[in-house]
Amino acid sequence: MTTAQAFHDYIRGLELKPGEQTEAQDRFQQFQLKLQQRLHPAKGLLSGSYGRGTAIRPLHDIDTFLVLSATHSLAALSPLDCLKRVAAELGAEYPDKQQKLQGRSVNVVLGSIGFDVVPAREIPSQANVFEIPDRTAGRWIPSNPWLHEKICNERNDRAGGMLKPLVKAIKRWNQKAGKPVPSFLLEVIAYDALQSKPASYSSGLSALFAFASQKLQLQQPSCPDPAGIGRPIDEDLDAPHRTEALNRLRGAARDAARAVEMEARGDYDGANHIWEDLLGRDFRAP
Repeated sequence: MTTAQAFHDYIRGLELKPGEQTEAQDRFQQFQLKLQQRLHPAKGLLSGSYGRGTAIRPLHDIDTFLVLSATHSLAALSPLDCLKRVAAELGAEYPDKQQKLQGRSVNVVLGSIGFDVVPAREIPSQANVFEIPDRTAGRWIPSNPWLHEKICNERNDRAGGMLKPLVKAIKRWNQKAGKPVPSFLLEVIAYDALQSKPASYSSGLSALFAFASQKLQLQQPSCPDPAGIGRPIDEDLDAPHRTEALNRLRGAARDAARAVEMEARGDYDGANHIWEDLLGRDFRAP
């Protein structure tokens, strides 16, 4: 099997199947109805990797923006108190499920799918710009997930439709490696990694590993919010975790470059073996 064929099959295996898409949409609609009845938001919208089309299977989490009007009682609370209140309401609605407070959301797992609920205050004077609670910063911070989605789509078009599949591939590597890099950080870094359509998935992923390792070399925030309004995406990545992420990415970049060289020489078996070590046994699964 050539490396190109192996990547084609591997990328296809990361995509959500039509039945999984339908189930996810149905689960989301049911969950949104419960949120509406319990918390009375102005609206609830998809966001995160599922909304941007960069989620990988099996689908574990769906991010949902819980849009609060400026006069909603939750909008007047501190970030921590707002998240606690959302967790309490989810606990009342799903008493047999555990709620987990995260940095900017509350997670609840229903069956095989988890939902990350992100409370978002409307800013009447700014369309599609919201404020979300940030426990680490201790304040509400601006966010525009629809601009993130727009940028992701534009960069995917620039890369000939290959950016999103490559983001999914590097996310799978990240999972296999124990998640040394925050998932959204990897995705945002990828937005600037490919200036045009790569020659192949293998060369594109190799370039992505190399670019990401260069991006994290600075021991300071170096990855601004693509929307230009929020905190740097890597601001909370402390020195030990940054070093760990950088070392893992450098190692992956070296291995990927070696695999691309082998592929160029026609040594597909050798190249595929390296990619399998990086991406997991699914890479060459029948």
